Amino acid sequence: MPEQGARYCIGVHYYGDYGYGASFATLRVYPYGELRFSQSDIELLQDDMWDVTCVSWPSGELDDLSGGTGTPRITRGYVKPWSQAHRAQAPRASSRDPE
Repeated sequence: MPEQGARYCIGVHYYGDYGYGASFATLRVYPYGELRFSQSDIELLQDDMWDVTCVSWPSGELDDLSGGTGTPRITRGYVKPWSQAHRAQAPRASSRDPE
């Protein structure tokens, strides 16, 4: 059960493309089963972080992280600290991946 009075943020992190290039994300948010947010075909490149929205509980209210523009808030080159060590150990799917 979600914690009363908490705020839960939703994001999409494109961790690794393994040589395949861009991905196109679709995200839908359904507080209490009602579609309140939907965005499709958001282009993400390796290490992009798309900060989508935050949900306040228990109201189900969503924050507009685009600043009212509707433009997705994407941080290019975002790498979580734990992912650097993990990525160094991950198998490579393509010879085009950087070493």
